[in-house]
Amino acid sequence: MKRCLKPAEPACLQQFRAENPSGSWEDLRNEGRDCYGELRQTLFKGQGGLCAYCEIPIGDNNQQIAHFHPKSDPTTDRNWALHWANLWLACKGGTQASSEKERYLPPLPENRSCDEHKEDRIVDDTVFSPGGIPLYPRLFTFEVDLAKEMVMMVPEAALDNPQWQQKAQATIDTFNLNCPRLCKARYGCWEGIVELMDNGANVAAVLGQDNGCWPRFFTLIRWQFGQAAETYLQAISYCG
Repeated sequence: MKRCLKPAEPACLQQFRAENPSGSWEDLRNEGRDCYGELRQTLFKGQGGLCAYCEIPIGDNNQQIAHFHPKSDPTTDRNWALHWANLWLACKGGTQASSEKERYLPPLPENRSCDEHKEDRIVDDTVFSPGGIPLYPRLFTFEVDLAKEMVMMVPEAALDNPQWQQKAQATIDTFNLNCPRLCKARYGCWEGIVELMDNGANVAAVLGQDNGCWPRFFTLIRWQFGQAAETYLQAISYCG
């Protein structure tokens, strides 16, 4: 899970909210289809084409706007359904049948992830939001299991802040980022990264954006390149 940029709020959402202060998410989708499409495009660009949680690419048929805080929460005066800071673009969490194993791998619910696994739990104070992850230092590291061909995500042990470590672990657990589907997909990505590095590829060629999109499993690549990745990200003024 990486830091995600939150672009400026689209004017269409501001207008819809002004005209429908108590409007629901279903109202927006039914009455403001053009606005809904604009929201998805804006979030896609801000997130560099990756799911806000698991970092796999989000194609047209594998994306949904997810509410970090449950949109149906009635306990506050805020309309979470239409709150721009609460909206992120996510994959469908392994729930949509596909031949691509990083997107779908039975059995369910073991392999559900991201917003599909979080469901309507209120986790604002216990996990990192996509926009709340610090740029530096990197919060997550990885453990490669060659025998099982899986790569697990774990909190960075060198973090000075124990609360960050706890929150990082809770983030992994809440979004089920170590489900077998994602661990196996990370392993395939890791093998490719190692091969590229063995062939002399530099960090910019592997970690940099391509047509505005970050590479899948960005944080895994960042970890594998180590200090070279940190130097590169600072050189390009990386901001998410």
